[in-house]
Amino acid sequence: MSPTTAPARRSAPSRLRRTEQVRTVQAARPPLRVVDAKEVRGSARRDRPRRLPLIMALGMVVASLLAVVAGHAVLAQGQIRLTGVQSAIAGAQNLQRQEVLTVSMLEAPTRIVGEAQAKLHMTSPVQVIQVPAVSLSTPLPAPTVAATPPSGTSAPANTSAQAVPAYAPATPASVPVPAG
Repeated sequence: MSPTTAPARRSAPSRLRRTEQVRTVQAARPPLRVVDAKEVRGSARRDRPRRLPLIMALGMVVASLLAVVAGHAVLAQGQIRLTGVQSAIAGAQNLQRQEVLTVSMLEAPTRIVGEAQAKLHMTSPVQVIQVPAVSLSTPLPAPTVAATPPSGTSAPANTSAQAVPAYAPATPASVPVPAG
């Protein structure tokens, strides 16, 4: 066999196959013709019912994606607000801690005693007197009030209309009325 005849043999069956394929495709096709505008409109009307569900499905997909994007935007804004509130809370907590520390330093007994002795010139007492305990469950007797001052002393003149007596009776019924 010569090298020139081998490719010729191989290509001959493939050419036959190709021409057979072209003939079958041409036979399956309808013949070409010119179409009227009315026919084109009619075919578009027939395709509309097929396209409507597809368009609606695409619209729903786009709308759902937009809803997801809007939801993410709302979440991001909420997170930003939450971060701002958290930083404000942290600042307020630090300020509160500083204020508590300042108050605890100001109310320390050693500081109060030192300031009382230095600024107010107070001294420690020499002797401490304990006040006797009084029962709070037993009532105290009502004080006795004298209607006239004791003889030999003069009552202070009431110089002001707003003056308050040195002692006031507990009830109006307990005030004795002078005879006379």
